Amino acid sequence: LLVQERLHFGRRSGPLRDMLDRRYRLVDRADLDVLDLAAVLGDEFSVSLLASGAEQPVGSVIDALGRLDAAGLVIPVPGRAGTYRFVHALFRTFTYDQLPARRRLDLHNRLAETLDDHPGTIDSLARHACSAAPLGDPVNAALLALRAGDRISSMHDPGSAGTRYRWGLDALDTIDHPPDLLLLRLQIRHARTLALQHDPSARPVLTAAARRARDLDELPLMIDAICAMVPTPGGASTPGRIDEMYIDLAEQALARTDATPSRHRVRITAALGVDLRLSTDQSQRGIELLDQAVSDAEQLDDDITLGLAMLSWQYRGFGPVDLPQALD
Repeated sequence: LLVQERLHFGRRSGPLRDMLDRRYRLVDRADLDVLDLAAVLGDEFSVSLLASGAEQPVGSVIDALGRLDAAGLVIPVPGRAGTYRFVHALFRTFTYDQLPARRRLDLHNRLAETLDDHPGTIDSLARHACSAAPLGDPVNAALLALRAGDRISSMHDPGSAGTRYRWGLDALDTIDHPPDLLLLRLQIRHARTLALQHDPSARPVLTAAARRARDLDELPLMIDAICAMVPTPGGASTPGRIDEMYIDLAEQALARTDATPSRHRVRITAALGVDLRLSTDQSQRGIELLDQAVSDAEQLDDDITLGLAMLSWQYRGFGPVDLPQALD
């Protein structure tokens, strides 16, 4: 970067703001408008998407990028035709941060509308829609964030999934009365990603969410919240000690389920079975619940649910006396 700067402006290299101001002066306002939109898109961006967002012909945007390239602001990405990036991530950050708040919202909103017509861009669409929530549709933005988070979650990346769920929660924060169930789903999904990373802040959120779902008579969400308290799928809620609060909530959820085998019934039966198996006074009932969870799961055409039941069933061989040795 220093070498490039000296090539452009001689041997003196001032602070970042001075450096970029000099480079900005090499292009006109129309080109800087393209640069602003690129900064909102990210460190890397495609020419076609930038042209759609700028509502300009692709050829005109390519010309603008050529001038921005000559000014030392952006460069083509080698081996990826039609893709550019900022010369340095700091250039993008500075350009983005200096945008007035209203213009930043406008550009995010414009990109959200543009991306709505591009298939396969749910992640970017969710990011821009949530960033533009005060100007756009916060509920739709939160729904998009929920979809984006679920897609990342399926790839077993709780940190990145949690970021997407956080986008949705932030979008709903911009309205006075967000939809109860959407808010609850996002809270549970976000807290679950924290629990998987062993973040203690997840527990009170999930406890409150389970109780809220119970009060709304939303049994699937209640079970989701309870099962999300387990840091290791198929394991105990708090390995090494008995969690009476968790057991009470799980008992309430199980009592509300239909006796017919279902995914939700298997999940809560297995979860409760593990904790009761490790208790001192209900260990036998825990064994019975673990057996029931596997039996019910075998009646479903769902390998994932059966796998979870089998993971929990492994605790059948442990009791309250055995657990400390198993944990060593």
